Amino acid sequence: MSQPAPRSNFVQTMLIVAVLFLGYQALFGSRPPEPRSSEKIYAAMQTLHREIKDQSIAIELPKFEQKLREEAKTKKTPDADVEARLMDATVLVAATQFRAAVQRNDINRANAAFMTLHQKSRANEFKPIWKREVALVPHAQFPDKVTTPEKLYATVIEDLDGRNRRDLVFGLARGYAIIDFLVGLTGRMPGFSYAFAALLLAIMVRATIWPLTQRQLVFSRQMQQLIPLVNELKEKYKGNPAELNVKTMELYRTYGINPAAGCWPALLQMPLFLFVYQCMVHYRFEFRQGTFLWINPNTASVTGGWTAPNLGEMDYPLLVIYGITMMATTLLSPVSDPANARQQRVMGISISLLFTVLMFFWPLPSAFVLYWICTNLLSTFQSLRAYRMPVEPLVKKNAPNGAVFPFPAKNGKGDSAGHTNGVFKSTGAPKIQKPKKKK
Repeated sequence: MSQPAPRSNFVQTMLIVAVLFLGYQALFGSRPPEPRSSEKIYAAMQTLHREIKDQSIAIELPKFEQKLREEAKTKKTPDADVEARLMDATVLVAATQFRAAVQRNDINRANAAFMTLHQKSRANEFKPIWKREVALVPHAQFPDKVTTPEKLYATVIEDLDGRNRRDLVFGLARGYAIIDFLVGLTGRMPGFSYAFAALLLAIMVRATIWPLTQRQLVFSRQMQQLIPLVNELKEKYKGNPAELNVKTMELYRTYGINPAAGCWPALLQMPLFLFVYQCMVHYRFEFRQGTFLWINPNTASVTGGWTAPNLGEMDYPLLVIYGITMMATTLLSPVSDPANARQQRVMGISISLLFTVLMFFWPLPSAFVLYWICTNLLSTFQSLRAYRMPVEPLVKKNAPNGAVFPFPAKNGKGDSAGHTNGVFKSTGAPKIQKPKKKK
């Protein structure tokens, strides 16, 4: 077998570097210097809060934090004072987002208010700062002049939970009702029903997409059978890329294979994945009643928040297990091109690590991560099963002149239509046999 072209390895290596660079920039990218002082930024935020401009005030929050920390280093401000000031700004942003959600009846803005406060809740809910009063700017519709992070967080959750119960996921169905039905099947037992609902949902989803995934895996095995022929073409037309593309496409047409056919089964699964995610998010606050092994209030109090108190909160050990299952799926799944196995493995592991790290910064419910782990395990099982099943050898279906083979030749002998081993003897169109009249 010929060696793959060096350019292919170079492109894959550069793609891996690009993915890692973009991930680093998304997490640690620097911001331009802010000319205003922290006091001026906070004053601007109060004005935006009064005018209920939630998107604009959200943009000001990272600028305020950056400037406040810069000034704290110069003035040697105590860390407690800095954190208290940041909490004030965070509450101001969340209150603005919540006001916008109520005023415009917008569930997305209610979610934004929850996300803003949730970033602070895990680290501060047992500290005095979580009960500290924060001044608000009154509005005709919202006359409150003061609140606390704890009070505002509870108000946002109560409002958002009510919206989640009524909201239609993608305008199709109530995601809350779907998950609640699965939880209710086993009597809503805190230590079993909620985790079992995630497992049951993973099995149902996997059963739904099983035929699509199976077709994708079979297609991958068919492409594997063509690799020796494709490599021969690469060697033959090494200095002529245009001719190589033409001959490669002719090879695919000869065996009736569409190179893009392996993509659409994966694309069809994406809407279902997003639908399940939204259903789980809609049920997020009910998942707080469920526990799973180490995910419970007693363990969470000992670990200082490193583990989740319930299935509605993010659990760090579960995210690590998710990353391990992602890498295991990558390593155990056979590659489409053995010559480039190392590059494909490295890219798969890099993407798995990037996704796992990004999930640490997104408050996913533990129940959804548990569902995803089960899905990864089922996906790995299907992949290993498919690659251990016998596959039918490829048969030529199209002649070079565009004619179609009705069936393959047998024993190397030509058939009545003029085929020999699946290749036409003549360059003309195939002869059409007339049906014999019955005697």
